[in-house]
Amino acid sequence: MRKLTILVAGGTGFVGSKVVELLRKDGHETIIYHRGQRAVPTHADIIINCVGIIREDGETFKEAHVDLVRWLVRLGRKLRVRQFVHVSALGVEHERTAYQRSKLHAERIIQSSGLPYAIIRPSMIFGDRDRSVNLFRKMCRTGFFPVLAKGTVQPVSVDTVARLVVAAAYLRVRDRIVEVGGPDVMTYAQLADRIHPGVRPVRVPRPIVRLMALFARVIRTLPTKEQLIMLGQQNTTGDRTVVRLGIDNPRLR
Repeated sequence: MRKLTILVAGGTGFVGSKVVELLRKDGHETIIYHRGQRAVPTHADIIINCVGIIREDGETFKEAHVDLVRWLVRLGRKLRVRQFVHVSALGVEHERTAYQRSKLHAERIIQSSGLPYAIIRPSMIFGDRDRSVNLFRKMCRTGFFPVLAKGTVQPVSVDTVARLVVAAAYLRVRDRIVEVGGPDVMTYAQLADRIHPGVRPVRVPRPIVRLMALFARVIRTLPTKEQLIMLGQQNTTGDRTVVRLGIDNPRLR
């Protein structure tokens, strides 16, 4: 494969940094683009967007998910990129939260752009720098794990997601949405037991859960109302694209 110039928006983030690492190992030039950057790239063969926020904290979902994608699409047209790869999220089609609606809006912008594209929808991503499973690990060290919702999840390794993104950049995924989850579907109580065997799951009563959401704006570690809605959903997939592509998909440990 010839050397490519690849723009990675969010290239210093949790998923983006892994993507950049893999691309550089393959000998490609990477341009890490962040939202505060003023200089506009004048050349790129591929654009990869790994930007995403889980709660509005100084930046809105519209700004992070929709406005940025609209700008990147315009740039992709101008540079005539050969592929536009976008990291979205599993379950956005439910459209029950502002987060999901903004993510789905971004997907539709890409799909109607006329650019060759691949959209990756991962379930909960785990890894050294994740903000979900690692938070659960800390909770489990108390010996108890608060179960806030009845949803299910399919934790997937950040390495698996990054390798899928890179495969899409190399045109192994074309003009479609790919969902990706890990090998195991589990409830949050099962997830807690996986990362901390023997931990005691405690179902939190709904009135207390609602009260926690009210204080989420002040206590940033508490889940917002929207996050609780998503925790209650079935965040799983039967998509086997990673298997067909031969990408390693390890279990959560």
